Amino acid sequence: MQKRLIRKLNLEILLSQIRPHPTPKPSLEQYTIPANVAATILYIAAYTYNDIIDKTVLDLGCGTGRLALGAAFLG
Repeated sequence: MQKRLIRKLNLEILLSQIRPHPTPKPSLEQYTIPANVAATILYIAAYTYNDIIDKTVLDLGCGTGRLALGAAFLG
C-alpha cells in the first residue's frame, strides 16, 4: 500500500477547525491543545517514528479529539 504524504500545514488547518473545549476546568486539566502543537506532535509521530500510519491509535481522555482526529486524517 502506498503511503500518502500529508502536508503539515494541511493537518494544522484541519485541526484548527475543531472547536475548543467550551468550558474547560483547570482543576480537571481540561484544555485545548493548539492546532500547530497538535500538528507537530502528530507529524513527528507519523513521519519520524512511523507510529500512526497504518496503525491503530487510541487517544484516551481525548477531550476535543484533536489528536485522535489528526491521527485518523494521517491514516
